[in-house]
Amino acid sequence: MAVARVVTKQYLSEQVLDNLAYLINGISWQVMYSLNDCREQTDFFYDRVNNSAEETVPTCTVKMSSSDRPWITPYFKTLIAKRGRAFARGDLMLYRKLRNRVNRVSKSLKCKNRILQQNGNPSQWWKNRGDSLDRFPKFLGAFIRLTILR
Repeated sequence: MAVARVVTKQYLSEQVLDNLAYLINGISWQVMYSLNDCREQTDFFYDRVNNSAEETVPTCTVKMSSSDRPWITPYFKTLIAKRGRAFARGDLMLYRKLRNRVNRVSKSLKCKNRILQQNGNPSQWWKNRGDSLDRFPKFLGAFIRLTILR
């Protein structure tokens, strides 16, 4: 049975960052400067910044399952969910755009994961790439090698 964990993700867009900057600029920092203790100053600072972020930055929760592939991220899961909602609504233009984006992100995440599995050594990944072809039958492996070399 797969164990699910909930991941909270924050969406940062230019508009959200502008609103956050506006709120932070509106904070009276003179109160912080008048505090005597450095600990009180840092608590004041973090309280104000965190409260401003909680007010302006929208969040979304995503369930991550233990049976998910290691390259699947919360961003990728939200893209898949958006694609499914677009399909359910019948919005084919948005569905096709999201389908293409899901495919591109999937390929890049898989590639990054393979590179990380090779201890962050891309040249090692390219050397070992041919080894995965040995799992195919001899004639099929030779055919695939020929098509890759062309």
